[in-house]
Amino acid sequence: SLLASIRRTECKFLETLPTFLERRTRSKAPIEELKKLGLVVSGPLSMKTGDALCAAGVVIESIYRGRVQCCCARARQERHCGL
Repeated sequence: SLLASIRRTECKFLETLPTFLERRTRSKAPIEELKKLGLVVSGPLSMKTGDALCAAGVVIESIYRGRVQCCCARARQERHCGL
C-alpha cells in the first residue's frame, strides 16, 4: 500500500489525490504516518478532512492543476492551518 511504501522508504514529501486523503484519514493509523512527512500536497479537501489533518499536526498544502497544465508546488515549512 502507499502508506507502507511511505514508511519503508522514509519518504518526507507526498503529493497525492484528495480522494486518497479523504478515504484513508478516517482512522488514526494513516494520520500518524502522514504526520511523519515534512509536507503533504493535494488538491482541495473537504473542510472536515482538512481540519482533522491540521488538528493532528499534518503539514498540508493545497494545489490546483489542469489536465494539460504543469504545476510547481513550493514546499514551505510553515503551517497553513487556520488561515
